[in-house]
Amino acid sequence: MLFATDVALCLFITKIFSASGFINVEVRAENVGKYGQQSLLECVYKPSEEAEDGQLIWVLWKKEGGEDILFFHKGETTGESRYSFAEPSWNTTNRNVSLLITNTSVKDEGEYTCEMETERGHGTKETRLRVTGETLQPWLTTALEHFENYLAQQ
Repeated sequence: MLFATDVALCLFITKIFSASGFINVEVRAENVGKYGQQSLLECVYKPSEEAEDGQLIWVLWKKEGGEDILFFHKGETTGESRYSFAEPSWNTTNRNVSLLITNTSVKDEGEYTCEMETERGHGTKETRLRVTGETLQPWLTTALEHFENYLAQQ
């Protein structure tokens, strides 16, 4: 896990000191990615008028099952090499914290959580990635044909 103690500490502090309602996190309910291509999971936070000047403290992207895949805290980003923030000039004042996945594969399909803490509050939203294009179908068809041939010879 990526800096598991840092993530756990950030989440603990968030639950104690979070100010509700100051930020609104917006994501698409479902995103479609193409096998072998880049996939974008949009996540943008919009602060309320009272929280307009708040900066990001941390951002965490997780995949279903609790797998931390991208984490920003104290000016440093850590994560698996295929995951990055979509905005190339990303910093603490950026409101676009979208996730970019390179070389999308079937295993990338599933639920993702975009979670963040700003100076003015905490926000979290879930989104889903569906992968299209090349799938395991050719492999599965070949395996079934081999199995049927094997049964026919018995």
